[in-house]
Amino acid sequence: MQTENDRITALMLENKSGRTAVCAGSVIDATGDADICHLSGEGTVNFTPGNVLASWYYRQENGVNNLTMHGYAEPPKSYLGKTLSDPDVGGKRYSGLDGAELSGMVIDAHKNVLDDLLKRGLKAPDLTSMAAIPQVRMTRRIDGIATPDEDNDAYYEDSIGIIGNWKVRGPSYELPFGCLKGKKIRNLLAAGRCVAATDLMWDLTRVIPTCTLTGEAAGTAAAMTDDFTAIDIPALQAKLRANGNVLHKSELGLQKKAETKKEPDGSRMGGKARYEYDAERGVLIRCPSEGMPKIMDKSSLVWRDFGPQDDPYLRAILMGQGCWERLDTISAAEAERVLTEWGYPFDDE
Repeated sequence: MQTENDRITALMLENKSGRTAVCAGSVIDATGDADICHLSGEGTVNFTPGNVLASWYYRQENGVNNLTMHGYAEPPKSYLGKTLSDPDVGGKRYSGLDGAELSGMVIDAHKNVLDDLLKRGLKAPDLTSMAAIPQVRMTRRIDGIATPDEDNDAYYEDSIGIIGNWKVRGPSYELPFGCLKGKKIRNLLAAGRCVAATDLMWDLTRVIPTCTLTGEAAGTAAAMTDDFTAIDIPALQAKLRANGNVLHKSELGLQKKAETKKEPDGSRMGGKARYEYDAERGVLIRCPSEGMPKIMDKSSLVWRDFGPQDDPYLRAILMGQGCWERLDTISAAEAERVLTEWGYPFDDE
């Protein structure tokens, strides 16, 4: 990487033609690992908990191509306070930033596949395909002038668009231009998996829809200027809007969180309803002044306002079905039966 006066002037590449220099006015780091940011001297932040080993393969059984997966994404809350060297993390972790380590990760993943095939009594012809690249999720990102978190009520004057939460329905988040821009290199932006975000938010910004949004914003900005410290944000936003992008949640009529007050009995008032958190059953119940009480879905914004303050990620159990998160999928009749049994009477309306 060649830099001068806080600007990248050339990227040095090596291929079959030898070493070459690619000069550019604007540079966008879409490597996923903030490699250009790191090599240019821009500030970066590593994902300190590291990645668990994950792999997958397809096998033929009785004429059916079946998928087998080993290792899954961890719950984001488990990231907090963890590092690669932490003995409590459990199992081997991978930073995703070292060539030898990544090669070892592929070997370890393929060993898992082989062990599973042998355990199942399958033969080599039964294997139809398997992961050929390391399955890493978060590695390194830019240290942005803005670092958005999972506060879905946050408003950003320099918003470049809105993303959703790929894990639950409901929450949405504005992303600021500042999460693309670092604090040192004037003609460099990040896009995709390596934009700035807290660890919990990173789990949302690493996925393809967000990569599309940040890539469009970065590319549009790069077509406007090669000095992003002086970019005209309103002009950039006008171009993004002209392309059909919605920049602020208020444009969609989405409400900010309601004013709340705590009642003497420990419940909380929001609007015309009272919210009661039932710690024994792990559910939040909305008791309106008129009409029927309702079990609130975990993705609802009111969970953060009225739910348990000591554990905002506590999941509510779906009664009778043994799964998590989706309390609004039970039938109205079942909801009425359960709530009545718990002592929340229904009106006849």
